Amino acid sequence: MTSFELLIDLLDQPVFRKGILTQITGSETKDGENIFLKSFELLLKGHTNLGPRDMVKAKIISEFVRFVISRYTDMEGARKYLDNPRLGPYFGEMVERGLLTTLKGIEKYGIKRKPFIPSAPYFVVWNFTNRCNLKCKHCYEWKENNDNELTLKEKINVVDQLDEMKVASLAVSGGEPLVSPDFVPVSAHVNSKEMYHALATNGTLLNQDMVQKIKNLRYAYVQVSVDGDRKTHNHFRGSDSYDRTMEGIDNLVDADVLTSIATTLTVYNKDQI
Repeated sequence: MTSFELLIDLLDQPVFRKGILTQITGSETKDGENIFLKSFELLLKGHTNLGPRDMVKAKIISEFVRFVISRYTDMEGARKYLDNPRLGPYFGEMVERGLLTTLKGIEKYGIKRKPFIPSAPYFVVWNFTNRCNLKCKHCYEWKENNDNELTLKEKINVVDQLDEMKVASLAVSGGEPLVSPDFVPVSAHVNSKEMYHALATNGTLLNQDMVQKIKNLRYAYVQVSVDGDRKTHNHFRGSDSYDRTMEGIDNLVDADVLTSIATTLTVYNKDQI
């Protein structure tokens, strides 16, 4: 049995999980910071701001993480990958949170359970609002009851709950998020949590001012819906939506915001993709 196979067996033993993993994932500094996350920072950056006692714990945990990572890549390669600015703000934090929720999942459910269950979702898509400035033929969101929306206070509370759970990444979707007056304040709150976050939009409201706000709010990337050529796109979304969406994409690219395209595949556009 290899050392890695031995580790897998140990991680499936309830006594080991409850004893060792609880220490790894549940320890906090005197300031309430999670020591596992600080140990990951120590591993990647070579330094972190911890007191002597917490530093000892962080070094032990970081060596454990180093051992696991070394099974798949070298540390220098991992550092370069996580520091790649094109991956967006908080990409490293997303990986940290993902590892933490994975270990907490092992602690609670074991490592050999299928399907594996982490302690929190790795990725949450939030239908931020049902409201939309378009009425796309293939969408149901705008048909929903728009009076049953969360208040700003409730939305802030949702972000706090996701952060407390250590959800690794969040996608803000809709409806059309940019029509909501709560988009900027809630996004600012997400940003304050250093949570990896992305935006899904129809692109028609992406003027230069809005794009600059999105960039300042440190969205990792923006996903814009495009359903085909001008004729097909406008058939689904409205007579002038294609040109406004293309202008929005141009504004994102000009501002150096990482941009992706989302397409709903249908019989109408299958030959245009």
